[in-house]
Amino acid sequence: MNYHAVFVFLPFTQTSHLFNAMPMAPALLKGICDSNGMKTTTIDLNIELQSVWEKDKVHTEIQKYLMSFNSMSLKAYEWYHNWVEEQAKRLIDMKANWIGLSLLSYQSVAFAQDICFYIKKLDPHQKIILGGPGISQDDNTKRTYKNNKVMSDIMIETGLCDSIVINESETILLDILLNNKKGKFNTNTQLTHEQLSQLPTPSYIDYKMDLYRDPKEVFFTNKRTAAATITGSKGCVRKCTFCDVFTFEPKFVFKDGNKIADEMIEIYEKQGINNFHFSDSLINGSMKAFRQMNEALAKRLPRTISYFGEYIARPRTQTTDEDYALMAEAGCAHVIVGVESGSEAVRNHMGKKFTNEDLYIMIEKLYKVGIT
Repeated sequence: MNYHAVFVFLPFTQTSHLFNAMPMAPALLKGICDSNGMKTTTIDLNIELQSVWEKDKVHTEIQKYLMSFNSMSLKAYEWYHNWVEEQAKRLIDMKANWIGLSLLSYQSVAFAQDICFYIKKLDPHQKIILGGPGISQDDNTKRTYKNNKVMSDIMIETGLCDSIVINESETILLDILLNNKKGKFNTNTQLTHEQLSQLPTPSYIDYKMDLYRDPKEVFFTNKRTAAATITGSKGCVRKCTFCDVFTFEPKFVFKDGNKIADEMIEIYEKQGINNFHFSDSLINGSMKAFRQMNEALAKRLPRTISYFGEYIARPRTQTTDEDYALMAEAGCAHVIVGVESGSEAVRNHMGKKFTNEDLYIMIEKLYKVGIT
């Protein structure tokens, strides 16, 4: 055995949108295992596929298949299945006790079925574990397929995989891997504030960083390294009527702000990454933690790293001039704000709680400190 586990991020997630950040799930799972003396590694098949498929001009057909199970032409079908089978052989050749597949959304289900098929075809004894929102969504929303079964049950019963974790995997992963447990495991609970704050730092050292394009379209000016993804919170402080976050993260839970800063600094010092993407629904969901993080970064690494993420437009009294200055000093380079509509009436119906005046003031304040 070369590895206790290899953790794989699956297609399809668009990587040419606003930025290219290294996916966190495999890096966090590696960090958890490594801190417990296990030997693991990580692979991002999502960006590897998107870095090669344009050469054969079949990517549009494959993308539609991965997103919606659309049919493909013979040329696209052969190219795609040849590539998937090659990756299955590659994973088997790594001689890992477990192959862990991470599904970020429903758009990863088609690929998960295909790669599992080829792995089991080539080596029926290879153990496979699935996890992530992509495989958890149906259990949480009760969406079924043929014979009124959810996708996780279909995958287990057909023998395409050995184990599936529904919802949070951080607390039960080691038990499954070390004791070779098989079946479906639903934690049914979110991590607590204490559990979230005690997680080890994600490890990005095995990612092929040259595959992640320079994210200058976000930062506009100087060159940055590939972005490491980190999590400061789970869930959201709002429940907008169109959003599905509450289906898998019903509570808003956040890390201690100093812990978030510690993680970023450790990744910068030990892994050489100076660019960070937050996976949070809102980086400023907890103003207390957000201020703590910015104060620590501004004091320990002033204007050294860069970070970006989704940001909530708050009523103007909740964010001060000092907050904006601190964000810039800490390295905040770019925020993505879910405005959704210019109509206050529409936003109120959605559950958004800010006025147009709040929005204008926020944009002006960010602009003045150089945050795009």
